[in-house]
Amino acid sequence: MTLLTIEAGLYASLAGGTALTDLIGGAVNPRIYNRIAPNVAVLPYVIFYLADGQIPNETPRQDGDYVYRVDAWALTRTLAETMQKKIFDLLDGQSLSVAGWSNYDSKLRRLFSEAEAEKGVIYWRYTGEYQFKLALD
Repeated sequence: MTLLTIEAGLYASLAGGTALTDLIGGAVNPRIYNRIAPNVAVLPYVIFYLADGQIPNETPRQDGDYVYRVDAWALTRTLAETMQKKIFDLLDGQSLSVAGWSNYDSKLRRLFSEAEAEKGVIYWRYTGEYQFKLALD
């Protein structure tokens, strides 16, 4: 399994939710980034990245257990929290579309927030750690 396949499914799930994309640039060019936002990115935006991945090999079929962090970045705490609620609705208990694989479990494992100050500006981040369990079709 390539991580790019999982990440394409994760991006599609996030970009497919207009309640979220309406907050981050619209459906045509949503500000959703894999691993890092470009230097010229405008807030608010979403970043996702692999936090942990395992191939348990506990059954005869090939399977994987992956945790992705999904960060909602904004200039206000309220907006970052609202974005994370929309992300939760799109990912928790929902199936990712991953070519050649079945996603049999998706859930929020952990949620936390941070604020960072830089040159008098406060940046808010709400992070959800989402676990995806997949099995080869």
